[in-house]
Amino acid sequence: MCSQSGHILGWSNGCVSRSVLLVEDDSDIRLVIRTFLEEEGFEVTEAATAAAALAAARAAEPDLALVDLRLPDRHGFEVVRELRAKKQAIPGYGHPLHKDRDPRVARLFAVAAQAGTNGH
Repeated sequence: MCSQSGHILGWSNGCVSRSVLLVEDDSDIRLVIRTFLEEEGFEVTEAATAAAALAAARAAEPDLALVDLRLPDRHGFEVVRELRAKKQAIPGYGHPLHKDRDPRVARLFAVAAQAGTNGH
């Protein structure tokens, strides 16, 4: 699918192929995110577990990974670390939180940065 409208995650989505690895164990959330991304012209590969995500990344070589932090088989940060070890340029993003309001969230941001995520 090729959409000419708007921008997402700082990329022009024109007719440039961009692939996203979506790692989320909740099928309803996966469906919403996948639908949004596909409407914006992204090719989406889905995974519900860390093991499936790593296998999908080897097969699809995505441009971007959106990784849930609480996966049933491993922590999302571990997935990002492994993806980064295999392909240094792959950006990984987590869920936005307000780090200024809670010191536990600020710690989470620090751990996310150590894991190699580009955003949160």
